Amino acid sequence: FVLDTQFDGLRAEAHRGSTERGDGGSAGFSLAGGMPLGERLHFVGSLEYQQSDRIETYRGRNWFQGWGRVTNPQWTATRTPPQLLTLPNVTSTRYTFGGLINQPGSALDRLAFQPDGSYRPFQVGPIASIGGGTYSQSGGGGDNYEADRTGDGSLLPGVARGSAFAYVNYDLTDDSYAFLQALYGHNRIDFVNVGAVQFGQWQATIYRDNAFLPEPLRQVMVSEGLDRFGFSRMGSSADLGQARDIIQNDTYSFTAGVRATSGGWRYSGYYQYGENGGDTTLKDFVRTDRLSIAMDAVRDPATGRIVCRSTLFDPTNGCVPIDLFGVGRASPQALDYVLDDKFGHVTVKQHFAEVSADGPIAAGIGAGPVLLALGASFRQDRFNQYATPSDFRYWTPFNDPSVGIQGIPAAFTGSFLHQFSSFPDLEGAYTVKEAFAEARVPLFNDAANVRHLSMSLAARYADYSGSGGVWAWKAGLEGHVTPDLRLRGTVSRDTRAANLSERFDLQNRGFTVRDPLFGNTVYSLSATSTGNPNVEPEKADTFTVGAVYQPNAVEGLSMSLDWYSISIRDAIGQLGPQAIIDNCFAGQSALCALVTRDPLTHEIVFMQNTFLNVAQAKAVGADFEVRFTRDLHLLGGRGEAFRARLIASWLGENSMRLTGAPKIDRAGQTGGSATGYIGLPDLQLTGALTYRNGPWQLYLQGHFVNTGKADATLREGIDIDDNTVASAFYTDLRLSYSLENTRTGAWELYARIENLFDRDPPRAPDFSDFNGATQTNETLFDVLGRRYTLGAHLRF
Repeated sequence: FVLDTQFDGLRAEAHRGSTERGDGGSAGFSLAGGMPLGERLHFVGSLEYQQSDRIETYRGRNWFQGWGRVTNPQWTATRTPPQLLTLPNVTSTRYTFGGLINQPGSALDRLAFQPDGSYRPFQVGPIASIGGGTYSQSGGGGDNYEADRTGDGSLLPGVARGSAFAYVNYDLTDDSYAFLQALYGHNRIDFVNVGAVQFGQWQATIYRDNAFLPEPLRQVMVSEGLDRFGFSRMGSSADLGQARDIIQNDTYSFTAGVRATSGGWRYSGYYQYGENGGDTTLKDFVRTDRLSIAMDAVRDPATGRIVCRSTLFDPTNGCVPIDLFGVGRASPQALDYVLDDKFGHVTVKQHFAEVSADGPIAAGIGAGPVLLALGASFRQDRFNQYATPSDFRYWTPFNDPSVGIQGIPAAFTGSFLHQFSSFPDLEGAYTVKEAFAEARVPLFNDAANVRHLSMSLAARYADYSGSGGVWAWKAGLEGHVTPDLRLRGTVSRDTRAANLSERFDLQNRGFTVRDPLFGNTVYSLSATSTGNPNVEPEKADTFTVGAVYQPNAVEGLSMSLDWYSISIRDAIGQLGPQAIIDNCFAGQSALCALVTRDPLTHEIVFMQNTFLNVAQAKAVGADFEVRFTRDLHLLGGRGEAFRARLIASWLGENSMRLTGAPKIDRAGQTGGSATGYIGLPDLQLTGALTYRNGPWQLYLQGHFVNTGKADATLREGIDIDDNTVASAFYTDLRLSYSLENTRTGAWELYARIENLFDRDPPRAPDFSDFNGATQTNETLFDVLGRRYTLGAHLRF
């Protein structure tokens, strides 16, 4: 970014937009200005604000049909491939929103509660997996968590952001000046999160004397001598699925420095202090210490009122009984007790100082002066975070019937106070000291200055507290071999040190894994992500070769092609729960220490997933760009011009090899992945055409994503029936009218249509233990549909 520190004038912009469905409204404005203040002082400032409404429904988007993956019944019975089938209307067989009884051998087994509290046998779809595989089905009487939009994401989160910037410089002399800079930024994001998960390891327990249990079911329990049964449920937006994250960040940055020139050299030095305050409000998250005791509701023998069993032992404990047999039947008082808000705050502070100088140091070897830049810097990053109410780190719930506490799932052992929510009290810091130098050495320059060759050299040494010193360097050649053709190439050693999250992270998350101990049965578990302050920096070897061709014979034409190869070793990452489980099962006993199994069922209930130097990664690809500009006289208009631009990105390899695991190449993976990896297309094209005629300008852009794979780890015809994700092409249109006026400045009015032809996203269903149907890759494909924006620019 290059700041125009001498900007003089005023610029303003405002816009408003919406999707064709009438949702996702957006608005914003920006204002920038600059002026001299006397002969030596100059001021530049800006304000900006952007806002967009959240979208958390598929209303009006008929492309969503609950596509997902279901285990092939033939594979379950005979191992006849493919193992997974891609089908519509996929729902879970592990839960319903009203509740599902799981008690094998009982007449109550697989009874599903309807929204009104009535019950009937769970309706199994024509293709279903129960008790193994993916726990999902196509059709039937299940519920789709994603369709309820209480899942772990939104079509579009609500976002509001604003910023303010001010810069002043003062000329100390004709060759030096001092400057002050201040920046403030505010950002607020509001999105849905995971509601109450009560299946698998988190399955609830219902006791025979439960006051909300229908009497006919109680009589069945009496006749069978059954004192309890398992109860699986997923909270919907009508009761326990109301969880939201509201994240606010306020950033302050202040910089003071001086710059000067002398003898052909430029000198610079500055100090910067920055601070970010992040506030996270977790609204209506389930309290793991309250849910089970609230569900264990009984009648008070003294009054006949429905109370928590624990209240009979401690009348002051404040527990409110909750009815979860059905949907939306819980009282507001019970929801207030079980759902709780949590507030988390994190402060990150940074001190940064740098001095540098650059200029010529020698006459070169007849081709021009050698240019040198050098400098040194110091940076310190420090953070502190806390939560209210404070997380009980590794809170260990206890079942003690003697005080009326029972039915707490063993999976909550090691959990935090709120399900799937960890915000422990943490603090940490690290420092970096760096020194760097860069040189540009002309090697050849002919008399006509048509052909030339120059070399660039750079080196940087960084000393990180906790991981020591590391070198980075670069060497490159660049030059014109003909008047039309310029070639360039570099080789470099690049480094990246661990960030604050990778050093100090401590979060509890839910994962879906396959357990080889039980024939690759799929189920959910809790895992704690832990940082490592001593993790080593990543190191990468990068090679690039490129060419720029600008033929004199074709006016306005320019083409460039660049090839790259990046190989990373000691990549910072996490093995991930699945790799830890697989390698433990294969005999790596050290990894088994990270896995906690239930002592009775032997199912995994908890894991630790720490950051390590665990991986090797490689990316190979090429970028191509062509531009063409030509003045036209097609329609006789004044200022008539045409511009065309095409950018093509090809990705030949995007692989990673975790320690103890085979290499996985995700180039061309355009679907999501249950492992959490997101691949990249092997080919993307972006083309743009601009036509200007007087005050009118038309801009048309198209973006193409090539056909890809849903998951690079799956084999079509063996692991899955259809592993293909269709290609996508999106078109955007912008029409503007500009008006120059010496009294009011320059105006521009514009209208923009994104996804002009309202293209649906291609089907790329993922697997989730929660619902089995995340239908497309929302990070890559457009899920909002056609959108309109109107706006105006003003400059004077």
